[in-house]
Amino acid sequence: MNERTLNITGKGKVSVKPDLIILSFQINLIEKDYDTAVNKLNERVESLRNVIVRNGVPKDNIKTKIFSVDTETEWDKKKESRIFVGFRARHDLELEIPFDNALTNAIIRGIAKLNENIEFRISFGVKDTDKYQSQLIENAIENALAHAKTITKATGVKLKEILNINFSFSEISFRSYDDTCSDSISLDCNASMPDLNPSDIKADKTITITWAIE
Repeated sequence: MNERTLNITGKGKVSVKPDLIILSFQINLIEKDYDTAVNKLNERVESLRNVIVRNGVPKDNIKTKIFSVDTETEWDKKKESRIFVGFRARHDLELEIPFDNALTNAIIRGIAKLNENIEFRISFGVKDTDKYQSQLIENAIENALAHAKTITKATGVKLKEILNINFSFSEISFRSYDDTCSDSISLDCNASMPDLNPSDIKADKTITITWAIE
């Protein structure tokens, strides 16, 4: 005789106030000569780092996410073939800082003064992600158990031991984006800076528990 079982999927939810601001920068340019492209790119990156350091943030805090140098071509109608335009050099960087509007605006204003047309994006994050990952799992288990108790009470069956717990081990991203920000720091150095007040970051996780029942 097969053992009777009850499968319940519980859902855990958390809502967290962001305590990090994440600035993502993209610097790219095209030059005919490879060395010129790389050297000019490095100069712009160094100027960006200098702005950040002048605002009291350690240089090592800004991290490279993407670095690439590719050949750029375009279609020539007369020759009916693609022709070489130059080397496109690209460097994407990311900086995490504590949630501080004044510091964020100082960095953005400093980069605007460089007049380098550096593209950027602002996002928000949570520092202690492990804490909230654990909270999600606990909430999902509590939710599954509450549903199981409701069902067994209504049907007159009894829960026995847990036979299986199934949940994804994938890490949840505690990050959200500010879609109101410009895609490029082509700002006048006297322009008004954003007063950032993001919504809470919401995350959820599901866990399926199988109980034996009698």
